[in-house]
Amino acid sequence: MKNFHKTESINWTVNLTVIAAILWTALLTLIYLSKFNGGITSDLTRWGQTGDFFGGVLNPMFGLLSLLALLTTLRQTEKSQQQSEEELRLSREEMKRSADALSEQSKDLKQQTFERTFFELLRFYNEIVDGFVTESNWLASRVFNQPERSPGLGRDALLSYCGQFKRRLLLHMEENQDEEQLEAINKVWLEYYKDKQNQLGHWFRSLYNILKFVDQSGIENKKFYTDLLRAQLSSPELLAIYYNANSDMGRDKLLPLIDKYNLLKHLDKCQIMFDIGER
Repeated sequence: MKNFHKTESINWTVNLTVIAAILWTALLTLIYLSKFNGGITSDLTRWGQTGDFFGGVLNPMFGLLSLLALLTTLRQTEKSQQQSEEELRLSREEMKRSADALSEQSKDLKQQTFERTFFELLRFYNEIVDGFVTESNWLASRVFNQPERSPGLGRDALLSYCGQFKRRLLLHMEENQDEEQLEAINKVWLEYYKDKQNQLGHWFRSLYNILKFVDQSGIENKKFYTDLLRAQLSSPELLAIYYNANSDMGRDKLLPLIDKYNLLKHLDKCQIMFDIGER
């Protein structure tokens, strides 16, 4: 549409120039005829003089009109170029806004997909914990000074597991008093884990995969989601995670993620039953 207006404007300029040239020529002709009583003559000298007159007057005028037409055309071309540049700028801005909108939609979709997967993993994790079963939690109830419940289910069962492990750990420490505490935890936990691998193995793998999934994702606020995970953890869970992370089972992969996201922030170290010192 704008190119059409540009062409129309140039055509008007050319037409006006032609009209001006015709009018100017007609005006000079009338002046010549009225002043010099001109008519058709066979005198070559008169023809030469007439030619010189019209040439001397019309040529500069035609040149001026041609120059004005050229300048007008150039001006119109310049305006058209400026309009094209403005249209190009607006087009680029619109494309950028569209790209930003698509990027935001992609980001939202990515966030929704992440959250859907995260909460599904969290639900699966809780199902594993709820599936823990033990015949009795008598020992755990004595160690943690909590009411006895038998049989133990879910987190109550995990409470019993921790009580059983602590008993083994204390016996081992009494027999190996010169052994480093973390080394003792490692040895006893590896032995205890063999007995409870069917119950604990699936749980720790689920926990590790949740942490790895969050850590390797492209979301911005990763700690927000690991804090949600931490809020799900009971005291027996924190304790068992501590033991596993400080053993050969979890020291290389699980422990770095636990430290990175401060997963054991609310662990009561008094429940470990002896002074573990600082890692």
